[in-house]
Amino acid sequence: MSLRAPVRALTLIAASTQIVYLLTLVFPVAGAELVVDAWVSMIAEWTAVAACWTAVALMSSNRVTPIIASAAVTSTVLGDTLFLAATDGDGTTPFPSLADLLYLGFYVLMLVAIVSAARNLLAGRGAVVVFDVVVGSLGAASILALVLTPVLDSTVIKSDPLASILALSYPVLDVLLIAVLVGVCASDRSGAPWLSLILGLVLFAGADIVYAMNVPDSGYVVGTILDAAWSIGVFLIVLWICLWTEPGKTARSPTLPSRVGTTIAVLSIVCALAVLVIAPAVSGSVVAIFLAVATIVCTIAPIAIRRRHLRVQRDLDPLTGLGNRSLVEHRADEILPTLSTATVILIELEDVGEISEGLGHKVKDDVLRAVAAAVRAAAPRNATIGRLSGNEFVIFAPELPSDLQEEVRAAARAAVGHPIRVADIDLVMRSTIGLSTFPDNGDNFVELLKHAEALVRRAKKPRQTTRESGSDRPSEALNRLRSLHELRSAIGREQIVLRYQPKIRISTGVTEGVESLARWEHPTRGLLGPDQFIPLLEDAQLMAGWTHDILTDALDQAAAWATQGLTMGVAVNVSGSSLNRTGFVDRVLPLLHDRGLSPALLTLEITEQQVIDDAERVGEALSPLREAGVRISLDDFGTGFNSLTSLHGLVVDELKLDRSFVSTLTADARARALLRSVVGLARELGIDTVAEGVEDNDELTFLAEIGCVYAQGYLISPPVPADAIPAFAEAAWRTG
Repeated sequence: MSLRAPVRALTLIAASTQIVYLLTLVFPVAGAELVVDAWVSMIAEWTAVAACWTAVALMSSNRVTPIIASAAVTSTVLGDTLFLAATDGDGTTPFPSLADLLYLGFYVLMLVAIVSAARNLLAGRGAVVVFDVVVGSLGAASILALVLTPVLDSTVIKSDPLASILALSYPVLDVLLIAVLVGVCASDRSGAPWLSLILGLVLFAGADIVYAMNVPDSGYVVGTILDAAWSIGVFLIVLWICLWTEPGKTARSPTLPSRVGTTIAVLSIVCALAVLVIAPAVSGSVVAIFLAVATIVCTIAPIAIRRRHLRVQRDLDPLTGLGNRSLVEHRADEILPTLSTATVILIELEDVGEISEGLGHKVKDDVLRAVAAAVRAAAPRNATIGRLSGNEFVIFAPELPSDLQEEVRAAARAAVGHPIRVADIDLVMRSTIGLSTFPDNGDNFVELLKHAEALVRRAKKPRQTTRESGSDRPSEALNRLRSLHELRSAIGREQIVLRYQPKIRISTGVTEGVESLARWEHPTRGLLGPDQFIPLLEDAQLMAGWTHDILTDALDQAAAWATQGLTMGVAVNVSGSSLNRTGFVDRVLPLLHDRGLSPALLTLEITEQQVIDDAERVGEALSPLREAGVRISLDDFGTGFNSLTSLHGLVVDELKLDRSFVSTLTADARARALLRSVVGLARELGIDTVAEGVEDNDELTFLAEIGCVYAQGYLISPPVPADAIPAFAEAAWRTG
């Protein structure tokens, strides 16, 4: 990590001056003691102080930690300055003095700075760090008490016990700072530059221990090698402050507990045992023995906490905080024998790889965390939720009643499909969900999960075939996500417009109705057809609301035409998701009533595939509307393998013959025969027929010959704006 130019220049000056100062102490020059002690040392220390404050000034954010640390360094350097100012001619300084208050201020401020630095780096690791600090402090204190026993014993009989107590406080505070710092480092994996701070505090501690053991009653003599230890310690602490202010130094990376913490505990026990062996034989220090025993007792707690933390981490997904497969499987198999029923819901996300490749791993991680939170919120209270792999989530719900299973599945799908705001776009995740139940689909979690996976594969197979044929590469999938974001916001900006394609009665040429067709008026890509956005809406589960908006706009337009004296029926396509949506069908008749429109003017077009998939449900949903007079049209008739079955399963008013029939009838005798049969069958059943995609007169002539009732297509008119319909309908359209 490189420093900014002004900071680098000041640190180089401070380092150079420190070297000069150290050399003059090792190789003293007669008569130059005052210059060395009063000028060289102070230049070195105050230049270092200037470097750290310059680094703080250049820092754009997160300045609390370096400001407090810089204040700590300034306090101790100011103390050195006062200390030298009070030195008499022979280099002796009275002790204690005003400088000692500033030295004590250094320890308080530095402790606050370390805690501030660690606060944002060690989220969720507080208990372990505290125990590391306590154990490290006690172990080091027991050794310190043993080493300083002679000083401790003599304190009570010294002529100035205050001086001895003050001198002893420095190494004790050093040990506390180092213990706190090591405890933080034991758990921090952010890459923060702690090393220079540790070395600086170690130098302080060593110098303070020597100081405490040798401080005379008359004061301290300036100009010894001990002064260099404190001065170099100041420089190393300043270097830490400067490095801390550099950008990019605190990138968090949650990991398992560091082995350094365990090492601290082991070393502390070794130190405590050594004190227990040596102290009785050498000094008999009660303080040292007490601290050693306390170290051994307190070491047990962090080891237990750390082991528990490791067990928890082993069973959790580090990204989302959910359980992993091992945890869910263990809990499920543990309680399954006691249950009467249980449900496994497997949720597989799509487009995760595309998000990672197109928007980056961080965005992907943000999305997965958001999905995890959504799944957790949608799951029953007593459920176990887990993340099985990169894009799979599972819910294990014990004793979930059968009538609530589909409700939970729908809630999970809706939660996952809720827009996630990342990278300035709203991402709507597609998902496939499989559900299995105990004991119907398996006796253990593995079997239940396999059954759910099989359902997911079966549901995804048609989409996979479509995707392979469409070559949905990562870039294209990312474009899909961006388009969906634009589409969601476009609804409120009136970028969605309706075009109307006339439908004429072939026998008279009179325009009796129009089909409402949605178009997206994109600000940069122009007018986009339904094939470019309808699949997106279906994937994002937005089609029901979309259909309601289109229906409302189409009926508004029909009412507007009615005020102009033009009675014009409108046809609106209804998606399967709209029919599934609670309340959609119930709102259709009120929309007609509010506008004073006859139900017969509205035709709802449903696809043949919808009927094939679930004819009974579709029939139940549409039956009240048909009884009220709304016409029901079966769209894309002939594209499925069970076309006649769909006619048997649902009562409709109209069949729309797919373009694939009409486009081949002039060249294919079999197509003409088939079309003749379908039109005849519909006539026998009392069902009108509409030919889609009519593009030339020969097609229209044949359709008239076989008795097809209606036609629409580019031969008659392309989809046009609403204001073009009255003029078109004014004159009857004639075959050429």
